[in-house]
Order: sequence, then structure tokens, then C-alpha cells
Amino acid sequence: MINSKPKVLFIMHMPPPVHGAAMVGKYIHDSKIVNNSFDCRFENMMLAKNLEDIGKGGVKKIFNPLSQLKRFKKAIKEFQPDLVYVTQNAAGGIPDMVVNCQNGLICERNNAESLATALETLLLDKNLRIQYGENGYKKFKSEFTLQSFEKRIVEILKKSCSF
Repeated sequence: MINSKPKVLFIMHMPPPVHGAAMVGKYIHDSKIVNNSFDCRFENMMLAKNLEDIGKGGVKKIFNPLSQLKRFKKAIKEFQPDLVYVTQNAAGGIPDMVVNCQNGLICERNNAESLATALETLLLDKNLRIQYGENGYKKFKSEFTLQSFEKRIVEILKKSCSF
């Protein structure tokens, strides 16, 4: 039997720790409407490779963005999703990655209604999902690849060396 549901790769924070972003991730992961509507795979933005591994790295483990990038690229290659959905509130560096209403929707922190509205908007509008996916992919390719990361590091180091 061929699965006719769109494949969605969710890249998001998952608990622990218990903070707004991780709880949003848990809500999406546990959502029956999301799981019934899509063939879902979840990747944690922080320490764990799989849901059952969450928290095993301990709080002292150093966040490694390069290994994260490799892991996300591997997940995309293996799963071949129709949509990669990165969810997060407006804390940290998320506004640099997700431009609200251009390549995704940013939910208000600790606001379940805001999350529900964003999910409903995406569930009901296939063209919007496609547009956000395409825009997000373009932004990713132009700003968040290993090459762009290395270029920014070189620029920072050059500026730092030329007092």
C-alpha cells in the first residue's frame, strides 16, 4: 500500500529541557491531527538523534552546529520529505532562519492558541506550505549551508584580525 500522505520532516526542540520551545515540539509530536494528516519524522534541534535518546547527552555536551547540519541533511536525504518544517518561537536565532509569513510562521512564546492557528493555517493551505517550503529552501541554501557558514566564519576572523 502506497502512503498518500505528504512526508514532513519536523526539525524542532524536544524535551528535556522543559521550556517553551521544547514543549511546542512535544505538542506537535503528540498531535493526532498532525500525525493523521502527514507521514512525520522528527529531528531534535539539540542533543538527541532519536526521540528515545533525548537528554542522554547531558547538559554539559557542547552544541555542535556542523554535526547538527550533517544530521539534518542526512535525515532529508533518507526520508525525502515533501516539506521540511522547522518550528520554534521567536527566541534565540530563529528570526534569522524563519522570516514570519515568508518561509514559515513564528508562534508567540508559550501561546498554544498561536501554535494552533499556525498549524491550522499550514494544514489548510497546500499552496502556502509549498511557498514556505520553497522560500525556506532558498534561504537555507543561501545562508545556512556549510559553505555559507565557513564564509561567515572567515569574514568574522578577518574582521577580528584587522583591528
